[in-house]
Amino acid sequence: MTKGIVKKVILAACAIAIIIIGYACYAKFFKKSTTEMVSISQSIEEMKKISEFCTANYFQGVMVMDSMPGILLGYNKIVMTANGQIRAGFDLSQMETESVGDTLKITLQPAKILDTIVNPSGFKTITESGSWSHQRTTKLKNKARGEIAKLAVNDGVLTAAKENGIKLLTAMFSSFGFDNVEITVNQKQ
Repeated sequence: MTKGIVKKVILAACAIAIIIIGYACYAKFFKKSTTEMVSISQSIEEMKKISEFCTANYFQGVMVMDSMPGILLGYNKIVMTANGQIRAGFDLSQMETESVGDTLKITLQPAKILDTIVNPSGFKTITESGSWSHQRTTKLKNKARGEIAKLAVNDGVLTAAKENGIKLLTAMFSSFGFDNVEITVNQKQ
């Protein structure tokens, strides 16, 4: 008789477990979400707050040097390498949008360099003779940053940023339900 009661208790526990699991699955997959949908205009305003939309990265190393007359004969010279990163993309705070039916028209300012990043560990002094002031070495480091940015532009980082940005924004706004997304990038000012 006790074996029969134990069997019934086990069956009842299994039935309750199946009911609980079934309800949990139903609630997760079939019930409507109570999450409030954000309107497209609210989403666009939030995107504008992001401001910087990085769509291309560029990594480069350069060598720069400086020299000046020495106190005695000859020249003092410093040679430095710098390894850095360029982040390029769009300033979304200047994005203009217009929604016409199922078409979203977006106007962006031209892609630009957002950052030139060279960490302190990215600078290496190869050779140095003489005495160099902090101001003079800072000027040389800024020259290296400028050279990295110039190489990035010459190698097409702004074109890549523009193309990637258009693809990403088109895909994102299409996922919001727009059948047509037209993106125009203004010419350089």
